[in-house]
Amino acid sequence: MDMGNKGLVMRLGNESQERNGNEGLRKNKAASEAIKGLCSAIHSIVVQQEEEYSLQRKYEKAEKRLQKELESLAEMERKLEGGFTGEDGDSNLSPKHPLTLKRAKTKALRKQVDNEKARYMKSVQATKAMTLNNLKTSLPNVFKALMDLSRGSVEAIEAVFNQIKPADGCVAEVESLEN
Repeated sequence: MDMGNKGLVMRLGNESQERNGNEGLRKNKAASEAIKGLCSAIHSIVVQQEEEYSLQRKYEKAEKRLQKELESLAEMERKLEGGFTGEDGDSNLSPKHPLTLKRAKTKALRKQVDNEKARYMKSVQATKAMTLNNLKTSLPNVFKALMDLSRGSVEAIEAVFNQIKPADGCVAEVESLEN
């Protein structure tokens, strides 16, 4: 393409851009805003997942402590030769007896584990709901805005291309570009 044709293409492109400029900017801004909305939704999902992971670690840590206490309680009961095992054995023991204290501690730990598990499971459900909701609302907006932007870009390119009238010497060059 010689310099005269390049100048013509640039001038026609500028004229087309001026005509379609506001529309193109609007579509570009809509796509940008839709992408920002998706990024914001993803950020909120990541924050929720971090909270979920934190609750999972607390639950697992409490579960490990409970398992250690249960093992310790079983060992203590074995050492006492099973004479104090079961609920009936508790009535014969004083409240200050180590076995009574150990059983109370494991009962409290079991309650804590149950609470941590409930909080974690609630967080899992919240994360799942948030993920589905945010993606269902954000993704369609992004795809629509990108389709509009693409369509506008194609229309602008076609408008510029259709306005160019190749000179006789440039016909072969344009045909080679089309192929």
